[in-house]
Amino acid sequence: MRTLPSILVAMLVLSVPLAVEGGPARAAFPGQNGKLAFVWAREIWVANVDGSNAIQLTASPGIDRSPRWSADGTKLSFASQRDGDLEIFVMNADGSGQRQLTFNAPAHDRTSAWTADGTQIVYDKEFSEIYAINADGSGGERKLAVGLLPGTSPYGDKVVFTGGSDVALVTMNLDGSARRQVTPGGMADFSANWSPGGTDLVFTRSSETDRDVYRVHANGVGLVRLTNTPNRVEVGPVWSPDGTKIAFLGCPGTLPGAGSSDCGIYVMNRDGSGETQVPTVLASFAEGPVDWQPLPPFPRAEPVTMTVSVVATGGTGIVTSVPEGLECPSVCSAEYDRGSTVRLEARPSGDAAFLGWSGACSGRSTSCAVIMDGEKRVGSSFGRSTLTLTVSVRGPGRVVSSPARIACAPRCTASFRRGTRVVLRALPAKGARLAGWGGACKGSKGCSVSMNADRLVRARFRR
Repeated sequence: MRTLPSILVAMLVLSVPLAVEGGPARAAFPGQNGKLAFVWAREIWVANVDGSNAIQLTASPGIDRSPRWSADGTKLSFASQRDGDLEIFVMNADGSGQRQLTFNAPAHDRTSAWTADGTQIVYDKEFSEIYAINADGSGGERKLAVGLLPGTSPYGDKVVFTGGSDVALVTMNLDGSARRQVTPGGMADFSANWSPGGTDLVFTRSSETDRDVYRVHANGVGLVRLTNTPNRVEVGPVWSPDGTKIAFLGCPGTLPGAGSSDCGIYVMNRDGSGETQVPTVLASFAEGPVDWQPLPPFPRAEPVTMTVSVVATGGTGIVTSVPEGLECPSVCSAEYDRGSTVRLEARPSGDAAFLGWSGACSGRSTSCAVIMDGEKRVGSSFGRSTLTLTVSVRGPGRVVSSPARIACAPRCTASFRRGTRVVLRALPAKGARLAGWGGACKGSKGCSVSMNADRLVRARFRR
């Protein structure tokens, strides 16, 4: 059997709490915020987000752990050791109808996640391989990848998991194809959870002594650290069904000892602000993190894509976005929640200048807001911030400029900031006259040049 890198195995066996901390992402359409599911005293409980109405759902002789809500909030999958080894079970939201789904003794099936349509469950076996099985148990299991802690996207077409030699987050299609590494790795990234819109991931990043919650766009852009509380380990983040909040477990202490006592359940805004602890309830770090029940209505609003292009003419720059997702020309396509507003920011590099937008944006302001009511395409152009004006003089005379950088005959050049308007004045010699302008100026009167490109002006004098 193929195995994961030794660094990951070492981290998973560092302590019991460490081995079972990671939970899968829960796939759910955007919906109303329901109950929290969690583990305490080796049994699965649910409670309101304010800590009230805590109800025990399981009472088995073994450990029950890692509860995960179905996308419609009517069922829970979980792992149970009631028959000696960990297997995947399912039950109704009220704890009734508990049914064993996998039968893989002596192997342990540990963590699970529902597909958005509720027809399949993805799970890991022995923290080393990822499988899928029909939710009714029919058809047998199907191996998808080498990895652990899988989770499904809210629209059922992708899986995120921990894998690879860098212990990074990886995404793939539900059939195991099109694998793509999301985070750079090297830090042990676990417990990735998709946002309800399918655009972002929250996850746990682990070191030898600490764990914190991070957020990143599903394409790997815009990594943000959300928690960093001293003497507390933060694990197992999950999105609220409405996408505005993130719940996680906060366990006192540092690794490897953190998690030996009960942990608090905390809720914060998606940017990490406004953290509060759910009162009156505790959870067990060692039996998996919390999960948040989605309730109807479930307005189906699949994410939409923005694609940005960068045209560089003598100068370069990048286009970034808020929310994160774009860093073009490196990453020029990203998905966003339908109906959301995405702010683009053009950032010229070095001595470059931003020339303007095209497509869904217009104008020359370096920022642009786009309402994502459908697929969007935006063009951006960058060029040199300084441009060259060349003046060529023939005959008895000379040319000067305002701003005063040109004063020459027969030929001279000067640099001007892009957008500068330069006024040229012809100074004929005694007894001579200006016969006419050529190039960027015409006629025989005044000459004014707008420096939005390199310019050449010719002046002819006659006696």
